[in-house]
Amino acid sequence: MSDRKIGPSVIVAVVPDMDPLAVRLPVAAQLTGLDETQMRDLVASGEIEVFKVGRTELVYYPSLKSFIAKAISLMIRRPRNGDADGNVVWLTGHIPHGDQK
Repeated sequence: MSDRKIGPSVIVAVVPDMDPLAVRLPVAAQLTGLDETQMRDLVASGEIEVFKVGRTELVYYPSLKSFIAKAISLMIRRPRNGDADGNVVWLTGHIPHGDQK
C-alpha cells in the first residue's frame, strides 16, 4: 500500500485494485476537479449520494464514479456544438436519475 497526497493536507491510501467505499466531500471535489460549492450543489440535487458518520459527511464513492460515467456518456452523445437547441450542455441537472434516459 502506498500513500498519495491530494491537495494541501489530504492523504489517500492507495490499495491496488480496490476503490474506497466513501471519501470526504472536499476529497470528492478534488478528485472530480469541481469546487466544494459545485459538489454540494450536486449533493443537494441528489446527483451524488452522501451519508453522515457523526458530523462527517462522506460521499459514497460508487455514486461519484457513476456520476462521472454518466457525464462522460452525455458528452459523447451530444451534438458537437451543444444540445439539440445549440446550447452548451452543462453536466449538473442534465444527468438522468435511475431509470430515466
